[in-house]
Amino acid sequence: MLKTPFERIFQNMTRPWVMSSYLVLTVLSFIYWDKPITEAVHALDFGQGVIVLKALSWIGLSKAYLIGLPVLALVLHYVFKHIKWAFRTWFLWLCVFVPDLIAVGLKYIFGRARPELLFQEQLYGFQWLKHGHVYHSFPSGHTTTIMGFVFGLCIILPRYRVLFLCLGVAVGISRILLLQHYVSDVMTAAYLALIEVWVLQRVLQRYAPTFIEEIHG
Repeated sequence: MLKTPFERIFQNMTRPWVMSSYLVLTVLSFIYWDKPITEAVHALDFGQGVIVLKALSWIGLSKAYLIGLPVLALVLHYVFKHIKWAFRTWFLWLCVFVPDLIAVGLKYIFGRARPELLFQEQLYGFQWLKHGHVYHSFPSGHTTTIMGFVFGLCIILPRYRVLFLCLGVAVGISRILLLQHYVSDVMTAAYLALIEVWVLQRVLQRYAPTFIEEIHG
């Protein structure tokens, strides 16, 4: 049986040596690179370029997907009678909802201080079970949202996967350049989204095969 493009991406990204290397790079980033990179970005002061970065960042806002996708799915189903695309839209919603839900839990558990606290209070790292926006840096919520959506699109429209992945990476980078997250926050969010969308697809294949058939049909 031929593997789909997304399955090939997942297979390559979950090879033991790739997973180990990615984990090592993420840990190294947390220990050695996050602070210097963030301080360098802070010193650059993008000025008017912030508008472009914010526009990219807005693409990763979860509310637009969590509210907009169900509405779109209902319209596609009951108004335009595009049943296949209604199913696909619900699948994309799940690809955003499930990773976002997990990311929220991780944010509360790890309580990582955002970059702004590095400059205001010289506070860095995990504070554990801390509440409040400034302690929700890990993992990046915007990156989780956009990468969950992107990986879902890669399953539905594999022909355009390179374009989708580039968009996801651009949003993740915008979060770093806007000093909202560290590099390791974005790296972790993207990888977790990949795993979570893969598991979601497998669960649906096991327990809702008709749903998956509509998506791929």
